[in-house]
Amino acid sequence: MRIGHIDLSRHIAAAEEQLVVLIEALTMRGVEQHVLVRNPFLAKRLSVCPGVSVGPIVKSSVTACILMPTVDLVHSHEPKAVSAGMLLNLTRSVPYILTHRQFITPGNSPIHRLKYRRCDGIVCPSEHISSVMLDYVSDKPVDTIGDACNADNAIDPENGRISAKGMAAEYLRVYRRTLDGRCMPARQL
Repeated sequence: MRIGHIDLSRHIAAAEEQLVVLIEALTMRGVEQHVLVRNPFLAKRLSVCPGVSVGPIVKSSVTACILMPTVDLVHSHEPKAVSAGMLLNLTRSVPYILTHRQFITPGNSPIHRLKYRRCDGIVCPSEHISSVMLDYVSDKPVDTIGDACNADNAIDPENGRISAKGMAAEYLRVYRRTLDGRCMPARQL
């Protein structure tokens, strides 16, 4: 399985820290990954992970779509990256999942609705955000996967924190479900 990650944020915030934790944890499980990011410091930080190819630096969804190599699945980590996921789905039939971290829905414009309707799954860091997304797109799988702790990998269920290892296992479950759902059984004669 080869996973493509896209994050078009300019700055490194909590979401990007979680991206680093996820990529490192997936690397420990032997998952091959390619990452396209906008922030050069984030790219440099991720480039030291074994089994992870990074770059080039991208600033737009269209550029990310063009420069993404062949992957089995794309994970869009922030709102701008969702457009890239949709473009990859439309042009190359690559399935994509997205992470939604906001407490509000993306909006009711036809473009926003299309981006979320075409995805193969939505991951939220809390039950509250998951319930908001289920109201927005009721026909897609919505999973709740808490953020991983950075300090000593301790589990803190009260604040929705899980271990990096646990987070990687949950995302792998979502990735496998998505890829398994896209397979077409052979036609029987």
